[in-house]
Amino acid sequence: MTIIVGAGQYGLWIKEKFCEFEQVLFYDNDRRKWGTYVAGTRVISLEELLKLVESAENKVIIGSRSLSVEYFVKDVLPKCPVYKVENEILRKVSVKDLVDFKFDNTKDIGEKNLESYFRQLDKIKKSGNMKAYNHASKYIEFKQKHICLPEIYSIEFTNECNLKCPNCPNENMTFHKGFMTDEVFEATLPYLPPYQEDTISVHCMGEPLLHPKLITYLNELADRGINICISTNGILLDEALARELLSVLSRVNRAILYISFHTSKSVENWLNFLKLYEGFGNGNIEFFGQVLEHNDKEAHKWLEKMGVTDFYNHPHIRHITSHSFGGNVISKRKEYMDIEVNNRIRNCYYLRNNKVAVLWDGSIKSCCYDSNATQKCGSIFDFERTQINQMGYPLCKCCDPDWTTGWQ
Repeated sequence: MTIIVGAGQYGLWIKEKFCEFEQVLFYDNDRRKWGTYVAGTRVISLEELLKLVESAENKVIIGSRSLSVEYFVKDVLPKCPVYKVENEILRKVSVKDLVDFKFDNTKDIGEKNLESYFRQLDKIKKSGNMKAYNHASKYIEFKQKHICLPEIYSIEFTNECNLKCPNCPNENMTFHKGFMTDEVFEATLPYLPPYQEDTISVHCMGEPLLHPKLITYLNELADRGINICISTNGILLDEALARELLSVLSRVNRAILYISFHTSKSVENWLNFLKLYEGFGNGNIEFFGQVLEHNDKEAHKWLEKMGVTDFYNHPHIRHITSHSFGGNVISKRKEYMDIEVNNRIRNCYYLRNNKVAVLWDGSIKSCCYDSNATQKCGSIFDFERTQINQMGYPLCKCCDPDWTTGWQ
């Protein structure tokens, strides 16, 4: 039996080129593929893989160009032979010769980011937004002196919410609730990276549209050329606020707005916003309604009632999984095997990219799913001392992989 680890396009190419007369199975670290078929070939689960690699009669082929798959195969330590493609030739390799993962990569990340900021500086200057240019220049100067320091990817305007959804731990959070103050917001501004392609999220555990100074804060971000991402349940998004949001989001290089379909009102306001959005004509704003896994059938009914029937192909609707926020949604809590957890830590967006979130009270954490801020790693008022643990945290044991590892 041949097991190709990686059920993507590269894995399919390997199957067609090198396994024409062999019995083949796929394995993929994306759990959503387990039990499915890719081009007629079954994708097995981790439990099945662990049994098969114990037999020397089987063989494993590394079916992805990502080093992450090599790290994973080394974790599994198969007794069967391992192969990988080098220069379009399938070669047998020793598991011991596969590379080890480098956890401490903060300097590499910092230097790569700094290089990109330098490249963007002239473009920002030519845009004519001198406040954005001055912000980027000062950030670059700061980054040069603190090359290994984490970078902010999220600002939590509030962790209060106007809903109690079954896929969210907000109702049972032990971390205190409140709204970001001017003091915290202003202390955060100098440390926001001058992203041109990426965005800064202004949400984390709460409903950002609840904040009374939402538009004021967003305008300040836009003044500095900070790209913005907002995720909302959309209940408060009336026409007046929708027009204000479109106005401020159109001022940045890239903006994203997600409305999650938690209620029929969410869908109604998504549809109303969509009409304004389509007439606005600004290509810098990405806009999606989100059908979540836990109530997808109900969301589909709301959409159909409002005349939207092509929800699987609609350009402004996406279907996403409902995760457990690192096990903090008790009904969805599950502890995963060490092999999966280690693989998840190695691929975690936040850990691997040295990212942190600023909470409403100025606390800093490295994972937006850590609803109770159990792994606080600093304060915005002492940001230069912030340091994350790239080896992971206890909540990683229960973390769903879909969002943190880019599979969503």
